[in-house]
Amino acid sequence: MEETTVNIGRDEYEALSRAAEDTGATLSAMISAMLKYMALRTAKREAVWGRVKYQERREAGEWRMLHLWVGRDEYDFFMDLKKVGKMSVSFLIAEAIRLYLDEFLIKLKGDVDSYRYHNYAISKIYVGDVTCWVFYWGIPTTLLTAPPT
Repeated sequence: MEETTVNIGRDEYEALSRAAEDTGATLSAMISAMLKYMALRTAKREAVWGRVKYQERREAGEWRMLHLWVGRDEYDFFMDLKKVGKMSVSFLIAEAIRLYLDEFLIKLKGDVDSYRYHNYAISKIYVGDVTCWVFYWGIPTTLLTAPPT
């Protein structure tokens, strides 16, 4: 297990806490499931060649700090989302809550673990003298050993 700390706004924290309590899930499990759901819903939202965006500034009392315990595959998935979406993990979580929490809870029907992120693989391939890293959000039947034709 990996530990990470994030900050989210008080309103987002309260909405997330209510959802976790209603479903019987931990905050860590709820966040993992929400980020997976967000990744599936926003496949075209990738950003490249820019800076990572962070949440807007707020007064100190408007933040809640969360200590999350997640599997190593989940942690790497969070870091990939940060890299691909150019948003801090805290901002990704806040956006997932604001944009998708209500929709997610309707689809969830109480089974958080079926939505939670699991399985992760990385492979390295070469295209001529270029090294390519392939990140798999799930385990494919076969890993790429050369670029697809």
